[in-house]
Amino acid sequence: MKIGAVGESELIRRLQSSLIFRAEDVLLGPGDDGAVVQGRNAPMVLAADAIFETLWQHFAQPKNWELDPHVPTLWRRLASSGYRMAIASNFDDRLDDICRQILPLAESEFVFHSARLGVRKPGMSFFRRIEVELDVASHELLLVGDDLVADYGGAKAAGWQAIWLDRVGSGVAGVRAITRLDQLVDQLPM
Repeated sequence: MKIGAVGESELIRRLQSSLIFRAEDVLLGPGDDGAVVQGRNAPMVLAADAIFETLWQHFAQPKNWELDPHVPTLWRRLASSGYRMAIASNFDDRLDDICRQILPLAESEFVFHSARLGVRKPGMSFFRRIEVELDVASHELLLVGDDLVADYGGAKAAGWQAIWLDRVGSGVAGVRAITRLDQLVDQLPM
């Protein structure tokens, strides 16, 4: 998934409004510990808090995400060929709600994310916990991801099969890669 074009202008508007301060906010704004923030650093503290909250809320909304256009067709084709699909991400708890509202991700039986697993890719525990929950041996699992280190490297180190989604086509020697998700069907027995 990526940031949707429709949501970008709204996000920019919200961020810009987060940077506008009233004089009393700058002089009397509460800090993280509830203490009054005064002086030169007050705008930075308030701006960081406001920007973080704006971004957090923005990325919690499914409307602000755009699915790769190849996913729906690919998902149907893989499902009809008997493949079980799960989502494995370094995102947080917001991913559960996001996936429930976006087809075909809502059809996924499993959504694994770092907040739930307690570890991020490429950490070995990330992969091992998924194996245990799925009750599937490592060599039977395939991860397709766009991060060469976290996705591809982490999966390979865990004994999984891996395909790197190399959208820019940089091509790293010895790395099994595709540049578009629709190319995945050529890589798998169907």
